[in-house]
Amino acid sequence: MSKHLIYIAGALRADVPTYISNCSKMIKTAEKVRRQGYAVYIPCLDLIQGLVMSDLSFSDYFDNSAEVLTRCDAVFLCEGWESSKGTQHEIEIAGSLNIPVFESIDDLTRNL
Repeated sequence: MSKHLIYIAGALRADVPTYISNCSKMIKTAEKVRRQGYAVYIPCLDLIQGLVMSDLSFSDYFDNSAEVLTRCDAVFLCEGWESSKGTQHEIEIAGSLNIPVFESIDDLTRNL
């Protein structure tokens, strides 16, 4: 039996300390979602890929994550997403594909 795949979206780009803090928030949010029985995709984990490759552009990261997003069953927003242009674009992609977007665990579990 396969699990629903949830895309975890939230603010990321910023100075290095803020990026790391945002990754931490995204991973902790993803873990709450995962513990509800869902599989999760966490875009910030491409940080490791970036450290190894060191020559990837923002569009390399975003295009890869956006492709994964198209295959997800839902998007879950991390607290503080509102100021993120990338997250707003991810919400637009989800909307164009009729992928539901949630901001609370209760709404997610009630509707998916």
